[in-house]
Amino acid sequence: MEKNKRINMRTVRGAVAIGLTALLSVLLFLLVSCKGNKPGQTTTTGGGTVNPPSVTGDRYISPSGIAFSSDGTSVYVSDATGEAVYRIASDGNIAGSYPAGEAVNNVVTAGDEVYMLVGGLGGRIDVASADLSLKKQIKSVGHTPVDLVVHKNRLYVANRFSCTVAVIDKDSGDRLADIAVGCEPMALTLVGDDLYVACHLPEDAADSADVSAYIYVIDTGKNSVSDKIKMVNGAGNVKDITAAPDGKTIYVSHIVSRYQYPTTQLDAGWVNTNAISVIDTASKKISFTFLLDDVEHGAPNPWGLAMSDDGSKLYCALAGTDELVCVDISKLNSEYKRVGASGSTLPITKKEDIVNYIPFARNAKKRISLGGKGARAVGFNNGSVYVAEYFTGKVKVVDAGLLTVSAEIGLGDQPKSDAERLGEIYWNDASICYQNWQSCASCHPDARSGGFNWDELGDGIGTMKQTKSMLYVMRTPPCLATGLEINGEHGVMGSVSGTPLWNKNIDSEAISEAMIAYLRTLAPVPSPYLNDDGSLTESAKHGKELFESYGCAACHPAPLYTDMKLHDSPTLEFDDSWEHRKMDTPTLVEVWRSYPWSYIGHFTDMKEIVKYFVTKSGKKISDADAADLAEFVLSIGAENEVYGVEQVKNGDGSYNKVSDNPIVSISLIAQQKCDKDAKMTLAFYDEKGNLMSSVDINVGKHKKGERIVFDTDRSQTPSGYTYYIVTVSDADGNALATPLRISK
Repeated sequence: MEKNKRINMRTVRGAVAIGLTALLSVLLFLLVSCKGNKPGQTTTTGGGTVNPPSVTGDRYISPSGIAFSSDGTSVYVSDATGEAVYRIASDGNIAGSYPAGEAVNNVVTAGDEVYMLVGGLGGRIDVASADLSLKKQIKSVGHTPVDLVVHKNRLYVANRFSCTVAVIDKDSGDRLADIAVGCEPMALTLVGDDLYVACHLPEDAADSADVSAYIYVIDTGKNSVSDKIKMVNGAGNVKDITAAPDGKTIYVSHIVSRYQYPTTQLDAGWVNTNAISVIDTASKKISFTFLLDDVEHGAPNPWGLAMSDDGSKLYCALAGTDELVCVDISKLNSEYKRVGASGSTLPITKKEDIVNYIPFARNAKKRISLGGKGARAVGFNNGSVYVAEYFTGKVKVVDAGLLTVSAEIGLGDQPKSDAERLGEIYWNDASICYQNWQSCASCHPDARSGGFNWDELGDGIGTMKQTKSMLYVMRTPPCLATGLEINGEHGVMGSVSGTPLWNKNIDSEAISEAMIAYLRTLAPVPSPYLNDDGSLTESAKHGKELFESYGCAACHPAPLYTDMKLHDSPTLEFDDSWEHRKMDTPTLVEVWRSYPWSYIGHFTDMKEIVKYFVTKSGKKISDADAADLAEFVLSIGAENEVYGVEQVKNGDGSYNKVSDNPIVSISLIAQQKCDKDAKMTLAFYDEKGNLMSSVDINVGKHKKGERIVFDTDRSQTPSGYTYYIVTVSDADGNALATPLRISK
């Protein structure tokens, strides 16, 4: 935990403090630290010694995808944080690598070509030969390409944050079409000329009676959406999709959230269950959804999927506990046929009830522990199942016949995890959750919104609230929709140490500190509504002017786009619960990613919510202006700050306001590496806006992610000031942070 000495205008570099929001206090269920081999250590139980290259330097190795050469002799592994792709030869040694220079989200093979999906805004595809020699680059394919299918000389690319599937000519690289799909397309699978697209998050209004993610079907002959398959109520956090070899059946990994219930317990999957949905391709409908969980042992965060060559076995990685589940398809289908059959002893009689019957697949599945952290991507090759462990930086090889780990392939020297990396591990790990039902990522994937309303107990039972993004949660106190948590740190400590939903003997303080480090350094992803170079579109530029003229900035001032105050929310009129309290002003930074909108997730169209709020303020706005204003709001992101003024804490426990208490603690976050000396200035003003005095404080040089805390007292400040402004600049006076005004 951070500890500061009480000093006058001197810097104190703290270790990382603690916290996250207590948005779902009974859902914050975290995770164990990594055990077993040291990061980067390589062992095998069935092959030779692995000699990994040193392409990552001091970057973490985070395997994000697996693919195989056409002859099955080479395995390709993409690395998100190491920004590389590795080729593993048949002897288990790393035979080559490709440094991409940006995050590699996935790797796909087709014929003798290797397709590497690289980058975020303005993402690209690097096409290489089998030995990873670059052949060409296809640029500006979309925002964060995550999967690809080659079909009839065309590339179909799932762009996660563009929410599109791009159609690209394989030879010329020309983008032929952008097909709009649902929220965050994550994975693709092809059956005939039908392309199935698995979308990550629900797209329904969160206050609807039935909320779920969708599977889109694209007719590749017409390059348009031909069908839209709604998943079971509560389906979200969709990670992967794969087709059986005969093309008759498709499988989808996801979570089923029981958001209709108050979060009073975890037993028997009361809050979240973990599932696979089965789609019949003839009817293009969900046949049934079955749970991977056991009655007293959850199967948290199902991720990658792969099938055996003969279609008899389905393999699914459990990211929350680093396990692999093998599902016997014949036994699964036998159980399915028993539902509703004459003489059946099953307690369920309807196919739609399978999703609520935990023991349904108990005779058809087997779980294998992999012994690492972060099992995600899965592939089947030559009788073995390959599983990429995102946090361990290794690939585990499982003998498909024996269902045992036969080899472990390290991809390089894994640096020791710092607090931020540990916090990310904890966020995604369900090992210390009671009965392993879920991780924090179950409700907050990537520490963002999951798209469901929950009846969290911290603000009283019977009031549903939208899952909040954790981005900037430490910079925008108070927390919770109703502002009942004074800040993020307080919420973390209460959630980790104050709930009975943990396994015993956990170090709640260490977990809290690490998670806070992770949440503190979350950075906004550039909006898909921006131009590829990160600039505002012409529509958004006009919208920015309207944002000021319509008074939006009064409650949502830059750089945090929130005044951090409570206000009467007009959307209370859509809430049929007993809720009547004022609501915390949410930050609009990265609001494009926190869909649906309002504290109960009532709105699914930003243009409509803009028109609604303008009308409620007594003004009028045209459809064209509403569209431009919405375009700007959806474009809001980081202000390109080197430093962010995180928060101001007063000695009386209040935050981000002028207080009579003489002690003031100001914290900064280094959002980028800064090799130049910086200074922080506190400028004090009277009620008429006249500058009374200012104080400069040396900031120094800091690495990205570092938090710097300054303690001051009022002996350095003028009496009678009304407000002060905190700025950070370099020696030449260039601004390094957007000014933060602190008022009464």
